[in-house]
Amino acid sequence: MRVLRLWVVIDDKNVFDLIEEKPLMIEVDHLPIKITANNGYHSSKPFYIRKPIIAPLYIEIGCTADNGLLWGGILLSILFFILFFATEFLFFLVFANFPLFYLVYRFFIKHKEFITVSVLKIDNQKNTNKNQQ
Repeated sequence: MRVLRLWVVIDDKNVFDLIEEKPLMIEVDHLPIKITANNGYHSSKPFYIRKPIIAPLYIEIGCTADNGLLWGGILLSILFFILFFATEFLFFLVFANFPLFYLVYRFFIKHKEFITVSVLKIDNQKNTNKNQQ
């Protein structure tokens, strides 16, 4: 089940649905190219490609609270709630809320860094400079 659905927006007019673990090939015929990713509530900072690139360019779309973290937090909270009901120790109830508070913190308070766009690699070469291209 997908919880987080992302879209890639090219030059504020072309919208592409981003499918998890599947590449998205985009052909663009002009420079500079502005790439942003959003999920309806959050938007990434704009990522610009200003130089022509002959080799394939791989862009990484990252998220601080992906599906694995969300489901892991929910399962951890359920586990702590079960331990609280079984033992009636109050600290299990407090620990049960930490994963949920962390997700709320990342989703609402640190929302500017929620989705990131960066260069993953260029033609099988790792790129150390992720912010400039």
